[in-house]
Amino acid sequence: DNGDGTCTAEFLPHSSDGHVGKSDGTWAIAHDAPIGDTVGYIQDQLFVQSVREGSSFYINRGFFTFNTDSLPDGAQIISADLSFVPIYQESTDNDIEDYLGVFKSTREDPLSLTIADYNKCSSVDGGRIDFTQILTHNRNTIFINSPANEIINPLGWTMLCLRTGNDDQNIVPMPLNGATDLILI
Repeated sequence: DNGDGTCTAEFLPHSSDGHVGKSDGTWAIAHDAPIGDTVGYIQDQLFVQSVREGSSFYINRGFFTFNTDSLPDGAQIISADLSFVPIYQESTDNDIEDYLGVFKSTREDPLSLTIADYNKCSSVDGGRIDFTQILTHNRNTIFINSPANEIINPLGWTMLCLRTGNDDQNIVPMPLNGATDLILI
């Protein structure tokens, strides 16, 4: 209770969170694939990337799940944010797609992450942070800029997806000799 009729709640991610990746020789196949190739869990490392190395493309999408069922019935969510502490970040192509975005995830099972979750990022844009603003080994925050009640589920599990700007906007990373937007959390 903040003493003014509002309260603040903090939720930690679930241990089944992580990333789902896809690689291919063409951007369209890597980007639009119905399922990924690999799954990595948060207890190892979570990384989000759009990488071009020659004629190969690598996309990883991150997934966070929070049990927000403890929010009071009838709670009006007026703001929300996602905080994270990256251990590494790199952005080499320096374009307008150099950001990390948070989206509502449409995963079917909040307690299990599979290759089938690769394309479970909705178009509900929650907010973003530019790669140039991300500080490694420090707390970084993405403020949820769409109505928080579209992103946060007060009746159960809130599921989020992280994507790079190139992945979000479906724009092929340039140049040919190597373009990277990558964050390791």
